[in-house]
Amino acid sequence: MSKKARNKWFVFCKDEASNEALSLALSAVKGFNPDFSHLLCADGEYRHLYEVPEHSFAKRFVKAKHQVEIFFSQNDGKPQRFNLLNKQKSTLEKLAKASKKNQSDTTKCNEL
Repeated sequence: MSKKARNKWFVFCKDEASNEALSLALSAVKGFNPDFSHLLCADGEYRHLYEVPEHSFAKRFVKAKHQVEIFFSQNDGKPQRFNLLNKQKSTLEKLAKASKKNQSDTTKCNEL
């Protein structure tokens, strides 16, 4: 049997205002005891990371334009950066390229 990967989500605050907002939001989560640790990340840098309950909690701070970065670890490994914005952008870029390719294929068929 294969075990399902267990993810932990973290937020790194880049400024004091984001730090205060995150601390306040975490204190309101019932049944979750946040861990604030100085951790060695996968890129070799040490960072002060707040553990958060789930991905959507961290994503909310990015959408609210707080100065934060999201990190995650699988099966208690070293935290690594989760680049939410680039994933969406690359998906949009792939769709745009596919659309252009389909248009050029259609044009070639019409010319025949």
